[in-house]
Amino acid sequence: MLTIAIIGGICCGKSTALKFFQDKHIACFSADDVARQLTQINTLEYNLILQHVGSDCLHPNDELNRGYLRQKMLQDASFKQWLEQLLHPKIKQLLLQARDKAHGPYCVLETPLLKDKQSYCIDRVLNIDCGLEQQIYRLHSRGLSPDDIQGLLNHQVARELRDAITDDRIINNGDIHSFYHQLEQLHQYYLKRATEVTP
Repeated sequence: MLTIAIIGGICCGKSTALKFFQDKHIACFSADDVARQLTQINTLEYNLILQHVGSDCLHPNDELNRGYLRQKMLQDASFKQWLEQLLHPKIKQLLLQARDKAHGPYCVLETPLLKDKQSYCIDRVLNIDCGLEQQIYRLHSRGLSPDDIQGLLNHQVARELRDAITDDRIINNGDIHSFYHQLEQLHQYYLKRATEVTP
């Protein structure tokens, strides 16, 4: 199956794009969704994180406090590396398993930390980007502090690394109608490419 990866900076519109493709009845899978599933209460990964960090990482209902973990990742590079080593191999495994069971003309994987096409057998990479001012505005509208915003921007995959694996690009600086128009054009292109893929 033709496989499209969505990458991009923080708050550039990756989740909106994924929802667009879902509404077109395209099989879509998100690394963030898989990560949430892996870290639900009493999963292996949940218990390992709790053991590593302690109960400070929990909400009163015993769910993981993702805001707390995000802060810890921004402040502690060794914890960020440990958490990525714990979760990323399993996320990749589950994403590929889901892709292999999918049906349809093509499928979409939202994998913001993608480094290369080969590891996920990706055919095309859609890079959704926007200007720095837009990113900061959108992050601020989510209630994040200036320090948190800068930390998140510093920890996203470098633009030049994203550019190196990009096949298709959308600059999402305009309104939602412009964004959807560009996505619709790519959807039609991907449908056409899917018919050219040899079974």
